[in-house]
Amino acid sequence: MPPPRRVTEALTAVPPEVAGRDAGYAGVDERSALLGALAQLPPKQRAVVVMRYWEDLSEAEVAEVLGCSVGTVKSQASKGAGEVANVPGLARVAEGQGGSR
Repeated sequence: MPPPRRVTEALTAVPPEVAGRDAGYAGVDERSALLGALAQLPPKQRAVVVMRYWEDLSEAEVAEVLGCSVGTVKSQASKGAGEVANVPGLARVAEGQGGSR
């Protein structure tokens, strides 16, 4: 019979099952808040925000899909991002989405 295997443990200040627990749930909470904020937007504004920032389409691509002008896409994206930024905990998400393609 072979000798028993030696098991080594790495000692940490905080057990790993506790250390990452809050970080994992933060993403779920943020996503839930984002979906709730999007649901509050008018349909066309929601479509622009989702296509522009979630699907990463250019302003011209969104305008073509929706059959509207690039100016309309710009204004609706700006208004929608502003509304999302007003939701507690989502200002950081809205700020990170402001770039154009």
